[in-house]
Amino acid sequence: MADKIDRTKDADRNIRVVLADSSRLTTMGISQVLQKEADLELVGTAADGEEAIAKTLELEPDVLV
Repeated sequence: MADKIDRTKDADRNIRVVLADSSRLTTMGISQVLQKEADLELVGTAADGEEAIAKTLELEPDVLV
């Protein structure tokens, strides 16, 4: 049987997000939406896939969009 993961210890922690898109306008718009969410923390943005990988390795977000 697989071990159970205790996710309650992180329940009060924000979800860390890195946002990647080649369009600066799109990135700005989505950033504004994400920043309105109390449980999300935008920790970085990237303009292309290579930068997205670098930011993900550097910042260790929970989610890459």
